[in-house]
Amino acid sequence: MTTAQLIFTIYAYALIALYFVTLPRIFSKAGEESWKGYVPGYNLFTWLKVIKQPWWWIFFFIPYFNSESIGFLMEGVVFLMIIVMNVTTARIFNKFSWQDTLKAIILPHWILIELAFGDAAYTGPTDWHNEEDAEKRKISDHIGLLFSLPVIGHVIVTIMQFVGQKKKASGKSLVKEWTDAILFAVVAASIIRTFVFEPFTIPTPSMEKDLLVGDYLFVSKMSYGTKLPNTPLSIPFFHNYIPVVGGNSYVRWIDRPYRRLPGFGSVERNDVVVFNFPAGDTAIYDPGVEGLMGHTYKAYLTNIAYYDWKNNAQNSNKPVEKFEEEKGPYLDAARKFLDDKFGLIYRPVDKRENYIKRCVAVPGDVLEIVDNQLMINGAPSEQFEDMQYNYAIDGNKLDIRPYLEQWKENYDIVASHVGMDQGENGPVFYVPMTAPTKDAIQNGFPDVELKVKNSPRGYWHQVAESSNAVRKDERLGRFIASYFPIFPNHPDFNWTEDNFGPLTIPEKGMTIPLTKENIIKYRTCIETHEGNEVSIDKDWNVSLNGSVETEYTFKMNYYWMMGDNRHNSADSRFWGFVPEDHVVGKAVFIWMSLDGEEGGLFSGGIRWNRLFTAID
Repeated sequence: MTTAQLIFTIYAYALIALYFVTLPRIFSKAGEESWKGYVPGYNLFTWLKVIKQPWWWIFFFIPYFNSESIGFLMEGVVFLMIIVMNVTTARIFNKFSWQDTLKAIILPHWILIELAFGDAAYTGPTDWHNEEDAEKRKISDHIGLLFSLPVIGHVIVTIMQFVGQKKKASGKSLVKEWTDAILFAVVAASIIRTFVFEPFTIPTPSMEKDLLVGDYLFVSKMSYGTKLPNTPLSIPFFHNYIPVVGGNSYVRWIDRPYRRLPGFGSVERNDVVVFNFPAGDTAIYDPGVEGLMGHTYKAYLTNIAYYDWKNNAQNSNKPVEKFEEEKGPYLDAARKFLDDKFGLIYRPVDKRENYIKRCVAVPGDVLEIVDNQLMINGAPSEQFEDMQYNYAIDGNKLDIRPYLEQWKENYDIVASHVGMDQGENGPVFYVPMTAPTKDAIQNGFPDVELKVKNSPRGYWHQVAESSNAVRKDERLGRFIASYFPIFPNHPDFNWTEDNFGPLTIPEKGMTIPLTKENIIKYRTCIETHEGNEVSIDKDWNVSLNGSVETEYTFKMNYYWMMGDNRHNSADSRFWGFVPEDHVVGKAVFIWMSLDGEEGGLFSGGIRWNRLFTAID
């Protein structure tokens, strides 16, 4: 437990104790029997009655009673509601000043003890038709609005005042009305996003043509059971980063273990799943590019270390396998370089970047890819009509550039997704196509060979050994070298994205021998995802948490995720398994779709045919 977490734990228990001490006396002053303040749950109901708030507010607290964290009071939405109730309690005792409001928000111990043991008298809720009472509340209501939605709330009120909106019939001020509306919109939206469904936007073409860049989805969290947040204290609507201002949108004073509520089912083969990026435990902070490049951290780390190792004169003639034995100091230096240049951030599971892919293999499956054909348990996997592969076109036989506009119109081939290499005999274009598109273009150019890209086994070993591995990375401002981007990212495996495996997907309760081969494939699962301290000696004897072990039993289920755009997808082939505690939910339907290539919403770029369509 960190110092911050320890302080917050002490604060939480002190706050819980405070309510059992002060509420009975506050109830007594308000005309309720004091014993009601000592009964857990019932005291909450009575408190709502005393401050004249709806009884159904109690439902905001119910989802958290089974929490294993500090206590139900400290969960995100509940913590916000408790602050609202503290402020309202102060006001029924005629405490309207801005100092009293801030004390109720920030120092509840102070204000509640004053109310319970001081000479403050119960006066009841504000009479909004009494101008004197309404005037007293002006400053404190502005503080409440600022607390509910900083800056934006006051912008909304200013606009409403400008267009002539005045007090409601109840006599409440415009500030009070909007404070209430905004606060409960935030609370309700937070509950829905946490427990029911959450919006998600497709940022990359990895799932094309089934899901397109600019598709806006709803993700059902109840399909697999809602995953309770690891870090419930966070700013609503911001996943992990605050745009413009910068910095984390959450604090780790509470850091809960993985828990999932019962759901309608489990992840099934071919489901489209949203999940937290499993290799995103460490992220690179870069305020120049929307804050983070977390999905590239481990690749950058290894690529920097490999370049520095290979560039060392004494290592220039060593085979690539020697890097695995000698990489330690180079990785340390690369980590320091990245930390000094950008800064490194550790992300808890629920605050890692959200990814969306298709689950192609479930726990216990044996997966293999043979010449681009995905095999599951020895049988070909289902081929979806809208799946895409990159097809190579010899630029000497067909310069495709004059046709790209036509292909965009006819086949939705996006020019920015087309790649080009300069081969020995001229340019080679790589065009992502579905099977029907490939057949149509082939019919239009019968003399041009359309050949699917296919990296043979051993391809990445050859790249790592060759000078082609080296490239200048402008973002880093230095040279790096490609080093086995394909899982398990080790030279003992000659796998490529097109010829891969076989590989068994771990299943909860499955036991494996801790051989060299297995520890290379499953070390991240055992060490990072299941929390074991792993050490390996020169003879590949494995110690777990200080004890030599010969076998290991998995504690969680794992999944294998791949994009439908098979040659333009950073997926499990590059970074490995997705643990069950990273699964967020199932993508269920598209509610909006904007074609970014045409400029989006304000330039007629709505894809009307995709609105409110189910995701298969």
